[in-house]
Amino acid sequence: MTDVERGGITLEFDTCYDVATAAFAVLAFGISKLPATEREARLVDIEDRLRQAAKRFESCQRSPYPSVTNGHVAH
Repeated sequence: MTDVERGGITLEFDTCYDVATAAFAVLAFGISKLPATEREARLVDIEDRLRQAAKRFESCQRSPYPSVTNGHVAH
C-alpha cells in the first residue's frame, strides 16, 4: 500500500528553499479555506508568532568577538 492509498503524502525536496516554498503554499491554501473574518484573525496571529520566532533567532546570532577555545582572552 502506498502513502497515497493510506491518505498520506510523501514529498521529496532537493533544497531547503523547496521545503519553505511548499510549506508556504500549504499554509496559504489552508488559510484560503477559512471564512473571511477567521482568515484575518489567523493571519494576524501568524504574523505575531512569526515576529516572535524571528526575535528568538536574533538572540542566536554569533558574537562579533573572536571565538576562544583555550580559556584565554583573544587579543
